[in-house]
Amino acid sequence: MTKRITISVPDDVAEYLETVGSGRISSYVSQAVRQATQRQSTERALEELFVRFGRPSSADLAQAREFADKATSWQADRLRNQGVQPQARLSE
Repeated sequence: MTKRITISVPDDVAEYLETVGSGRISSYVSQAVRQATQRQSTERALEELFVRFGRPSSADLAQAREFADKATSWQADRLRNQGVQPQARLSE
């Protein structure tokens, strides 16, 4: 089910949305809102964990980044072995 709404956006956002294509703007905005909602939900969950257990130390963060980097490399190698070009990783 869908509901039609009207929104106002800054000129630069409107210009970008026009490049998406008029038939795809609703889908694009819906996806962006869902991603933002998921990100906010994740941030709230992390804050709850931080309150309960404390924030991770610098050493813990470094260990987590190292693990994530190794997992990303492993996954990229696996995809390349299957003939799939892995997507570029976004910077932090």
